[in-house]
Amino acid sequence: MVAPVVLSEGTPIFTDKPKAFEVTLQNFHYFNHGRHSFTLWLKSEPFDIIQNLQARILKIVPDCNDVNKFKKGFRPHLSVGQIKGKYNLLEIIKNLEDRWKKIKFFLSEIFFISREKNKTSRFEIKKRIQLRKE
Repeated sequence: MVAPVVLSEGTPIFTDKPKAFEVTLQNFHYFNHGRHSFTLWLKSEPFDIIQNLQARILKIVPDCNDVNKFKKGFRPHLSVGQIKGKYNLLEIIKNLEDRWKKIKFFLSEIFFISREKNKTSRFEIKKRIQLRKE
């Protein structure tokens, strides 16, 4: 039997580690923050596996549920950048899509990150969890 991974002393993370899997980043999307402010992002697939993994992690750190509070809940993605203006956004998406080739990679680790509650702070890695390689 494998010992559980620990987030902080005495707090088990997984008694049964999730299996590593392949992720594909293929299509561009955006979040609209109002006032002509947008976040450009790539959709992460397989959606169901990533969403299930996030739900398992949420059971471990239930206070880290910010993304679940959005109207559409958690959407697996990779943020690409912040853009001002709808015209700029659509132009950038068009230029990127014209040359974009999907990216595939093997997800074998999870990183717990956090930052201070100000807009200029940087994320820092707090814990690293190796996924099962089977």
